[in-house]
Amino acid sequence: MVNVTHILYIEDLPAECIADCSASGDVSEAVIHWAEKLNFTVDIERAKRYLKSTGGWTATELEDSTVAEITERVLWLACCDFNEGSDIFCLEA
Repeated sequence: MVNVTHILYIEDLPAECIADCSASGDVSEAVIHWAEKLNFTVDIERAKRYLKSTGGWTATELEDSTVAEITERVLWLACCDFNEGSDIFCLEA
């Protein structure tokens, strides 16, 4: 189980997960697969604040999103950050 309340470290995720979830093109299926396989969870309210701060989603879009959708977005963004060289992902808004 990977539970993200605040900080996620690169070593918390398998390298294959990072590669699959940050590949070019639509990686939705990979993100769903890895979120389920890792039992990936996040602090939902903190995740919503973080996602809103990225400018990618409005408050309304986030309120209308399921827990799974919020969780998958966080996993996707973390994997992209790790793929670009970060070794820490922080849910700070």
